[in-house]
Amino acid sequence: MKQSKLLKTITYILIPIIIAIMILSFLSYYGQNYENIRTNEKEYFATDQFVSRYMDILSTFSNRLIYKNEELPTCYDGEMQIAYLGDYQNYETSIQDCYALIIYQNKAITNVELTAETNTIEKIKNFIAQNENAKKVNILAGNVEADSDVILNKAIKYFDYFETRYYTIEAQEQSEEAIAVTDELEHEEEIYEAPTKTQTRNYITTHIQDFTIFSSYKEELKQNAGDIYIQQFLGRYNSWGEKIYIILPIGLAGLFLLGIYLIISIGHTKGKEGIDLNDLDKIPYEVIGFAFLVGMGIVISVISIFDGVMFIQEDMNLFFSILLMAYVITYLLSAVLFDTTVKRIKAKTFFKNTWTYQCCKWMIYIIKKPILKMKQLWNESMQAAGLVKKLLMVILGYLVIAILLIAIFQGFGLLLAIGLAIYIFFKIVKRINRFYQDRKSLKSNV
Repeated sequence: MKQSKLLKTITYILIPIIIAIMILSFLSYYGQNYENIRTNEKEYFATDQFVSRYMDILSTFSNRLIYKNEELPTCYDGEMQIAYLGDYQNYETSIQDCYALIIYQNKAITNVELTAETNTIEKIKNFIAQNENAKKVNILAGNVEADSDVILNKAIKYFDYFETRYYTIEAQEQSEEAIAVTDELEHEEEIYEAPTKTQTRNYITTHIQDFTIFSSYKEELKQNAGDIYIQQFLGRYNSWGEKIYIILPIGLAGLFLLGIYLIISIGHTKGKEGIDLNDLDKIPYEVIGFAFLVGMGIVISVISIFDGVMFIQEDMNLFFSILLMAYVITYLLSAVLFDTTVKRIKAKTFFKNTWTYQCCKWMIYIIKKPILKMKQLWNESMQAAGLVKKLLMVILGYLVIAILLIAIFQGFGLLLAIGLAIYIFFKIVKRINRFYQDRKSLKSNV
């Protein structure tokens, strides 16, 4: 059973199908919740969720005003610098015709488009106020003025969104100071140090009371052509979304069982013993991993490039085709990587077929000889040290015995000492010859 190519092929086909069903059921479930919000728009605009989202939008404006306004198009209304977030409406908020003007000290920011009709503070305020069928929300010195009762009553809960800590750098120039200098000739003269500058950081924390906010919005949720197309596409799988609590656990269990079968069967081929490795499995694993990362990078890049066209209805078919192709390519790359990884592990060649292993093996081969040489020298030095120690002990013992013999027997004792010296000398020569013979045999074995 584990050698059946047909079962392996069926397993590899079932896995992406199960994953696709799980993804579509999840997206359909999410789409149904989103559609429920759209169906109950009036209820949504009376919830804390909406108030939190709306205040978050305004606080995002205020943060952009403080931190990231250098790259934005600007104009001046007297001493007031106005920064324009002209593209904010397109991708940041799902609320229809949501416009705002936020003023902080001598700077202002707005998401109203910069035109001749919106190049001053008063013109922007008029544009926001004249937003037809829109509800106004103004926050002046921390006081909320709103056409919406829910914002009027609950906006205060989200004032902390506007608390931002930043610092300014103030450069201070020190005044010139005269310094008296006396040289070796006792001539005194005055020189001046060049003016120096010191920088001081002033930390500031903003609060809602520091901002002046004018805004308006329509109680409608935006929906572009891409959203409509996606809703229509996911609508075909509404039944899957309704059964997500059944599909997900069954799908996960199926993937687990199929994965176990693949792990057991991979590498076994009918009519062959052991693990069957092909040419791909013999390529260094670093090359396989690098190729996988490059392939995934290309897939992600392609999706990112075509992501911008998904909001145009006539290009949605192209986008979904590219998305499907990316899914298939991603699965194939993952399947190949999984297959060769399991084979290498089961054949015990995972590390042997890596450049890392080969480099380590080469380094061990390079340093092995010096290590063995050092070990040999160490053994020889230890043997030589032992021999020298024994010789010193013999000589010292001989001197003690010779002195005792001469003291006791006098002339006869001297003859005995000389005879003992000759005997010891021959013994030492014999021991030294044996030492060098042992050393030569050790070298020949290495």
